[in-house]
Amino acid sequence: MQRLVRSCFFWVPILALFLVSTRGYGFAQNDIPDFNLANEIWGNPQNYGQSPSPAATYFANPLAIGMGARPLGMGEAFTAIADEESAVWWNPAGLTQMDTNEVHWMGGDRVMVDAPFSGFASASYMLDNRMVFALSYERPYHPIGRYPNVLGGSYNFSSQVWSGAGPVVIPGGGGSSVPFTSITDSQVQDFLAEAYRYWINPPFQEDDYVLTFATPLSADENFAFGINVKYIKNDPDYVYLSNNSLLNNVSGWGADLGFLYKVPIMNYGHTLSFGLDLRDVASQVKFDDGREITIPPVSTLGVGWSTRDFFHHSRLNMDADFSYINDPGLDPSDNHRLNLGAEMWFFHDHIGPRAGYSFLFDQPNRATVGISFKYLISLDYAYQFPEFNEQTGSHWFSVVFHWGGPKRSIPLPDVSATVDPPIFAPRNGEVATFALAAKSKNGIARWTLNILNSNNEVVKTYQDMGTPPDQIIWGGEDKTYRPLPDGDYTFLFTATDNLGASSSTPVQTLKIYTPPVQPVQAQDIQALLALIKKQQTDEEAGDQQALALARTGLRAATQNQTLFNNLPAVSKAPVAPALVTPAAQAAAAAGSFSYPNTNEVPFPQTTIATEPNGQRSFQVDYVTGQTMPRYILGDIADIVRTSAQDAGNSVNDYDVRARYGNRVFRLVAPSDVAVNYSRGFITENQFFNGSAVTLDGNPISPNY
Repeated sequence: MQRLVRSCFFWVPILALFLVSTRGYGFAQNDIPDFNLANEIWGNPQNYGQSPSPAATYFANPLAIGMGARPLGMGEAFTAIADEESAVWWNPAGLTQMDTNEVHWMGGDRVMVDAPFSGFASASYMLDNRMVFALSYERPYHPIGRYPNVLGGSYNFSSQVWSGAGPVVIPGGGGSSVPFTSITDSQVQDFLAEAYRYWINPPFQEDDYVLTFATPLSADENFAFGINVKYIKNDPDYVYLSNNSLLNNVSGWGADLGFLYKVPIMNYGHTLSFGLDLRDVASQVKFDDGREITIPPVSTLGVGWSTRDFFHHSRLNMDADFSYINDPGLDPSDNHRLNLGAEMWFFHDHIGPRAGYSFLFDQPNRATVGISFKYLISLDYAYQFPEFNEQTGSHWFSVVFHWGGPKRSIPLPDVSATVDPPIFAPRNGEVATFALAAKSKNGIARWTLNILNSNNEVVKTYQDMGTPPDQIIWGGEDKTYRPLPDGDYTFLFTATDNLGASSSTPVQTLKIYTPPVQPVQAQDIQALLALIKKQQTDEEAGDQQALALARTGLRAATQNQTLFNNLPAVSKAPVAPALVTPAAQAAAAAGSFSYPNTNEVPFPQTTIATEPNGQRSFQVDYVTGQTMPRYILGDIADIVRTSAQDAGNSVNDYDVRARYGNRVFRLVAPSDVAVNYSRGFITENQFFNGSAVTLDGNPISPNY
């Protein structure tokens, strides 16, 4: 049943188009002003100055009405958008943008005596690699061309009477140019203008049978190419009058080329596109009298802009096309035009109003409007306001059926995250190291690492812009740098590329576990005391032995008086060994220290304060430019190491406060820990573990 319904959607419009296309829309001689009279006025069309080239005269009026009601509603500006089946006409490369196969039917009428039915029918099929094949039937209508403001050439005519018109006198001599506005009778002026337009560039209907192939040229599908190969013939109703004879058979082959390039935009949902359509780049037709002409190519360059969520659940498309007709026989005002169009889709692309405008430069311009309704099928409507030589506007309708098609896949970033070790004890100074990796051909815009507790609550977040670091060290603290309790935790790593595509790792687990303290047995204590006593005994024995050796050496030295002959005189007032360097001692006496920057952190003031209990504290208070706690603690460690090298054990502890925003990091290190760290006897982690670290007065673990 579904196949039957789909077949009806495809064949019913095609059958209707066939039946309508067989209507009699021919141009009889009595529909056109007297060509004998026109020939009597102007002579052979090739003899007067403003006649176009034979190509433009006989078959190639290039300003044909395009295919598809949606592009027509956008003012025929569609080259850089071209995301539906009608791209066969506007830019065949755009077929690669479709997400489904399509069957498209379009019809309309210019509601004029000289305008027959125009139509378009096409079906496309897309392969999994997004190559597209399409078969189309185009029936474009070419309206009559415009007439110049001045008649030129050789003529021999003084007066003539037509029905409804009085005597007419055309001033000027043979071979001169006469403006239309100089003709005295307005009815005759209109008659001559109409006759000229039919004689020089008559209207005609064209039939094209088109085979289209389109394919992406880049892996990211941003660059695409399309080509049309078409069989061209005149419509059976087309009549060209040449010396009162009918010329019905014109046929030939042609080709169109299309290119489309979409520029990747950093923000997701925005697309800047460029389209180039080369219509009739290699097209030639032959008349039944043996004449062959090359159809002048038409080049169109389009620039498009698309954005999603311009409003809520909406999409905006804008396009600007500039077309140039490569036919030197055309009047310069006829060989180029500018088309502008825009549309806005609402309600998840279900309703799309649009409008457009065509600039024909020194000719009157044309405005268009349209609207689409899309659900299971698309219904498009367009209205073109009358042009300069038209009495009424024209209406166009399209029916588009979507079916099948490959699934469009958005390339996602490649992400990975591991943790080592998966079980650790922060209270024992252990840390967990996350190894992160994220890459994308579109570049990484931002990343996030979330750590969650057993209730799926985020307790810690690391995030930043750009590529993530290779590793992050976590010390088991929460967002406020407070130690987390033992338990099971999970983590999730997510990266987003510059086009907005996101990818996440699977949820993985880790555990904070502090081993319990093993009870000490009595025999172990006794064994430890015995070991300590033995060490003390061994040390005392060693000291006695060293003392005996020293006495023996001293006795031997005193017996040899010559050893003391060259010794310097001993001062009467021996100097006691100093606990600190002279510079530090002087600074301590002054009550303050001033040091240069350490890691580019300025110390405005360093003070040695005496507590009420008599203990002396080396204090530093500064404002840091760092924001990461790990880096702040690193700067504090450098400050203590530099200070302990000078002050040594002359103070009881080293108290450093680092302020950032309204928060305060504080580290208090005993002097022996600080001195050992300054001399390289202990590591930085051992220094942190031997110190008291607080954040806003609350103890925190320095290992994170």
